[in-house]
Amino acid sequence: MKRLFLLTTLLLFLLPGFLFSQTDLKAKRLEYLDKAIEEKDQEIHKTQEELKKLDKNKSETDQKYKANLQQLRSLSEQEKKAIKQLNEYSQRANQTESYLQKASSLWQKQIVALYFNQYEKSTLKDKIINDHYLPQMIMQSNNQIDLNKKLLTLIKTDIQQTTQTKQTIASNQKRAESSKELLSKDISRIQKEIKELSEEEKRIAKERQELENNRIALENLITMLQSDQQYDEQKYLFTMPKLIWPNKGRVVKHFGHHKDDTYNFITINNGIDIDCEKSTEVVAIDFGVVIFAERFRNYGRMIILDHQNGFLSLYSNLSKILVTKNDQVELGQPIAVAGKRQDSDQYFLHFELRRDNEAVDPLKYLQN
Repeated sequence: MKRLFLLTTLLLFLLPGFLFSQTDLKAKRLEYLDKAIEEKDQEIHKTQEELKKLDKNKSETDQKYKANLQQLRSLSEQEKKAIKQLNEYSQRANQTESYLQKASSLWQKQIVALYFNQYEKSTLKDKIINDHYLPQMIMQSNNQIDLNKKLLTLIKTDIQQTTQTKQTIASNQKRAESSKELLSKDISRIQKEIKELSEEEKRIAKERQELENNRIALENLITMLQSDQQYDEQKYLFTMPKLIWPNKGRVVKHFGHHKDDTYNFITINNGIDIDCEKSTEVVAIDFGVVIFAERFRNYGRMIILDHQNGFLSLYSNLSKILVTKNDQVELGQPIAVAGKRQDSDQYFLHFELRRDNEAVDPLKYLQN
């Protein structure tokens, strides 16, 4: 009977601490879900902004494509006019050259008739007419020949200029066709990106909804657990006025808000990242109870200690865990080994401190 009484007393003494640890662990997961939901909201917002930019880019590219088609139609009309004009000039040039040949032949005959007396047997009347009018006819024929030569020169100049214009039009058509092909490829690429982003937006929204559902379920569970227990007043006091550091190293990422220059959005760091060497031990900052010791999503391997004073400490990005759940640890006791970054060979520890499950800046509590 005495042994049973002692066992019952021990259980009554340990049960509040166990329930407290379990509740805080659930609260910790709840906070993680809140953060994950916030990140999903940021992803959705970012995706929507990219979709807006792509829609605008597609609209501008469509306008360029239409303008390019209009330019091609205009160039085609210009080419038709140039070809028609060339044909007309060529026809006029052929006619003028034919007329020149005939006029030159007639002029030569008139010269022969005038100077070699081919009209000797003609009547006096014919001879007078020929002697009087033939020189005038020769002069007129010569003037007409000169005029047609000048006209032929002008026509040939027009033909040359029209040919150059036709070549310029053909060159512009070639560039326009090339531009049309590039614009068509751009439109196809943009349409593909819009489709992929739309699918990505749906996927992110689905993940966010799942996280929100998990968060609501976890809130209900915490409410139920807390309604079944009563807490002693927390003193928020540690063993030492200032906490020892969980590992040796340099803080490379501080507590609070950080702006991502690549994606231009704000992220929140609920703790600090401490750079360190390979195989660096991680120690408990104070006495406490292990309430979590396993892998947890993007935190990697993670340990949470309940210090039974209103504070929790969190250690993540671990390569090795040296304790198990429900272990009691002492101040300075090795509990893990720091792990490596995913994107480099550098090692670091992510460390958080929670007061009533609210993240606080660890640097305000750690030794200087």
